[in-house]
Amino acid sequence: MKYFLVLFLLISTPAFADWYVINIDNDVIAKCNYQPDTADLESRNEVAVYVTENISLEEAEYRGNKIVKHVKTADEIEAEEEVIEITQEEIEVMTWIRDYGITELRKGGKVFDKIKKSDE
Repeated sequence: MKYFLVLFLLISTPAFADWYVINIDNDVIAKCNYQPDTADLESRNEVAVYVTENISLEEAEYRGNKIVKHVKTADEIEAEEEVIEITQEEIEVMTWIRDYGITELRKGGKVFDKIKKSDE
């Protein structure tokens, strides 16, 4: 009986499913695990799409009246790589400015007990 109960619970556990809300521009704008109020959606020209696949909101794309996982384009990948390169350069500049400032303040007699230069 114990095994039957465990098996029953496993079988009766609902499968993963979500509702995705799509706005008038066909953008996926929300995700919930219950059916949204249709009248509320209609008041904003939105629709809800039921999906059994687990897709994060950030990856969800509305295409062909379904929700699919977005695949990044070459341009999107290139743009992300550009942001990473810019961020790395900004970190390098900020580190140099910080270290230069510490060096110059020490030359003027300032003593730092808690902070160190990046190469210390």
